[in-house]
Amino acid sequence: MASFLSLIGWEWFKMRRRWAPWILLAVIVAFPQVVYWSVFTFGEITGEASEVRLLPNSIEFALTVGFTMVLVSVVIWTASALGSEYGWGTFRTSLAKGTGRWQLLSAVFVLMFATGVAWLVVLCLTMGISSLIVGLIAEGGGVATAGEWSGALVQLAKSAVALAPYIALAMLFTVLTSSGGVTIGITLVYRFLVEGVLVPILTLAVDWFGPVSDFVLGRAVSGWLASPNPDDGVGAAMFLGADGLLPGTLHSLAVMLAYTVGLGAVALWLFQRKDIGGAKGP
Repeated sequence: MASFLSLIGWEWFKMRRRWAPWILLAVIVAFPQVVYWSVFTFGEITGEASEVRLLPNSIEFALTVGFTMVLVSVVIWTASALGSEYGWGTFRTSLAKGTGRWQLLSAVFVLMFATGVAWLVVLCLTMGISSLIVGLIAEGGGVATAGEWSGALVQLAKSAVALAPYIALAMLFTVLTSSGGVTIGITLVYRFLVEGVLVPILTLAVDWFGPVSDFVLGRAVSGWLASPNPDDGVGAAMFLGADGLLPGTLHSLAVMLAYTVGLGAVALWLFQRKDIGGAKGP
């Protein structure tokens, strides 16, 4: 365990000097802020204060608006980090020092997941600061509203878990292609074109595809992140989904875990058997 943690620390030491994660973090923070301040400004102009302007509702708002940005960023960063290792030949150097392949790939996964969680936390903290500022300058403001802090914490935890299967997906394609750029293209096309367009069309157009679509990763993530409807009761929220259309929470969690383990296992299997060459140059 000590050597594994040391390996994670070494991977972080190499990656933290790059500009990419900080640029991605800036984009992650900026987009929800623009939406938040736009909503606040519109409310001030119309005289209708939004429920999301104060804590803890603003945290849930930030996670809802910013999750896709975090997801895309963690995919880009995972593919870029792994792809650059192939390009620079550093994988070969690490393996030559006696590092096990499964340890190396597992350390990268843990580091990517930790980075995604850190991005989510920073997203929440920056939104919290904005909410405090709004509470000071807005008429009838305050520190917090009547929202539940537990709901914000639960959504933060659920958002973090939802990143894991996409990290495993990006790692699999990077190991398969040895290219970060190709992986980014494939993964984002799958996320937005296949899951975002093709699956909904097939679900509406083909009767038998409805039950099958509940096992698609994107729908499982949507069902996992969906807020439970109190009117449905605990049973409906847990097994039928928040709106009766998405897969339920337990089903979604099982599907996400299956994807994470399955994709990770295939990536590790390929990584164990694939020849890793030296530096390829820029």
